[in-house]
Amino acid sequence: MINRYTADRRLRHDDAYTPDNVAGKRPDRATLVYTQRCKEAWKDVPVILGGIEASLRRTAHYDYWSDTVRRSVLVDSKADMLMFGNGERPLVEVAHRLAMASRLVKSAMCVIPRLS
Repeated sequence: MINRYTADRRLRHDDAYTPDNVAGKRPDRATLVYTQRCKEAWKDVPVILGGIEASLRRTAHYDYWSDTVRRSVLVDSKADMLMFGNGERPLVEVAHRLAMASRLVKSAMCVIPRLS
């Protein structure tokens, strides 16, 4: 949302992360949209959210743009897991466990710190 609107809820006129700085090329709530598209294209591949947005929105939260309380980004995005905070060590551990397992086993993953 911050890519399309200013903090005053006005439309941005440019976007530094798109070709030719053209505004409006990225979707609102990009994490949700891109995760859902990945799950549509590759149903059996686990999707793991991480980064600042996932960390801040891992539980129910107030959404400034819609002026409502929204559910966790993990529920809305339909991702398989969410890493929050410093994710370097948990990411390595998840990669090792996924490499050993033929498919995602959530019970084996729940003991990894900072993983929801």
